[in-house]
Amino acid sequence: MHHRFIFEAVDRSFHDIRFKVNPDARSLPFGGITILFGGDFRQTLPVVPKKGREEIVASSIIKSPLWRSCKVFPLLQNMRIEINVPPLTIDGRNVAFRDWVLALGDGTEPSFLLGDDPDPSWIRIPDKVRVEHNGDALDAIVNEIYGELHRIHGDIDYLRDRAILTPLNEFVESVNN
Repeated sequence: MHHRFIFEAVDRSFHDIRFKVNPDARSLPFGGITILFGGDFRQTLPVVPKKGREEIVASSIIKSPLWRSCKVFPLLQNMRIEINVPPLTIDGRNVAFRDWVLALGDGTEPSFLLGDDPDPSWIRIPDKVRVEHNGDALDAIVNEIYGELHRIHGDIDYLRDRAILTPLNEFVESVNN
């Protein structure tokens, strides 16, 4: 997601453009033009280099004055997690995988302090979804996700059902190489 200032600049531009046609456009968000935003705001915070959590959250569109004019249509079924996976055991609790993923996204999964961190920002990852390794962690992840890739590289369905997600592009390059 982009910094809220970008959306606010587009809003001002539409005000100026539409004002010539309709003088009331200056009082309407985006000059009265309907705008559709899409995405999961839990996963798409703006990238703000060298800033902390507070500044990053403040740069989100939901912190913009424009947000009050937005009508939110939530999707009711998360298709990415509608898979049949056995329950996980986390700190003695039996939790469905999809519920655990949603709790992570909602920020309701219990977290704890580690080291000198000022905020509890660490979570427990269940054994069933952790990849154990004795050497190269990246090789272990690729082997866990794709198995014998050299043998099944032509099976489109097999490959389509698997992915390795990374938080930074530099990690994507490592995985792809």
